[in-house]
Amino acid sequence: MNYYQGSKQPSLKGDQKVIKFADWLKELRSRFGEDDEDWKFVCPSCGHVQSVADFKAIGVDGNKAYYECISRYKNIDGKTNKKPCKYTLCGLFVLDHDTVINNEFLPVNVFKMADVPGESKHTD
Repeated sequence: MNYYQGSKQPSLKGDQKVIKFADWLKELRSRFGEDDEDWKFVCPSCGHVQSVADFKAIGVDGNKAYYECISRYKNIDGKTNKKPCKYTLCGLFVLDHDTVINNEFLPVNVFKMADVPGESKHTD
């Protein structure tokens, strides 16, 4: 696999956001604050909202919060609370996500940021 194949390129369809890494960090900080443990992401498969702190609390690398559902490590499911979804953006099927262009200009798939309570969604 390489970054030049179609599955690694950002989609131009839907509401997927393509953003530079520095701008992504800036948006995370403005939305959730400077403490990266408070940053929250939504699993596109089950809808579970998870934070970096949630991963660290169960002894898992907090960086996985933006591309793996916590149900891979903790037996939960955001939709039904029955069967865990165990979804990851590193798998065969890539669901709704955003793309961050890292400092080496390579696309990195990430979960969408969670909404902040009380924040209104703007639609154009």
